[in-house]
Amino acid sequence: RALLALAAMGTTVVASSGDTGSAACSPDAVAAVQYPASSPWATGVGGTSPRTGATDAIVSEVVWRTDVDGTVAASGGGSSDRFTRPWFQEGLHPAGSRRDQRLVPDVAFAADPTLVPPIPLCTEEDACTWHRLAGTSAPAPALAAAIAGTSTRLGLLAPLVRRLAATSRGVHDVTEGSNRVLGLTCCDAAPGFDLASGWGSFRLPDLVALATRPRH
Repeated sequence: RALLALAAMGTTVVASSGDTGSAACSPDAVAAVQYPASSPWATGVGGTSPRTGATDAIVSEVVWRTDVDGTVAASGGGSSDRFTRPWFQEGLHPAGSRRDQRLVPDVAFAADPTLVPPIPLCTEEDACTWHRLAGTSAPAPALAAAIAGTSTRLGLLAPLVRRLAATSRGVHDVTEGSNRVLGLTCCDAAPGFDLASGWGSFRLPDLVALATRPRH
């Protein structure tokens, strides 16, 4: 109810889709997604690993997935058991999805710890050390900060991102990588919407321009 009320007021809520791939209840090998990213009234944010070129500009992105000493972490995604398919996802049938259920994530942004700068973590006064917070815990607040820095109230993002994707402008479709873990068969990136990266990443200025464009 709180998320619905916030969406009705035009407040954008973003939430990490989790770092356990398509198994939100890890270590149980059961396909599941993480709340509140699975709420239709929040924007679920997955993770990518950007690839940079000679000038350090991002040239491509893949689904964030890492294996450290046998422990696999990956961008969360899949179909919700609890929430039904919201109107802004009607007509979407990505591989591995469950019929008429909410699909996660909506979008994805950089989650690779090698590209996320460290931040100070203070356990007590004057006792601070530098730590890298990566995984989907990094792109969700980064996206929230970017949105807060605009002069436009964007409200629920997912419908806007779908409209932006339909124009083939401003959205970087992530088509490589997977968030499969624990032997599950879901989910792989693919052209268009998928359960590993959603619509992919987007340029915030293009989204703001779409949100403020007069509609007749």
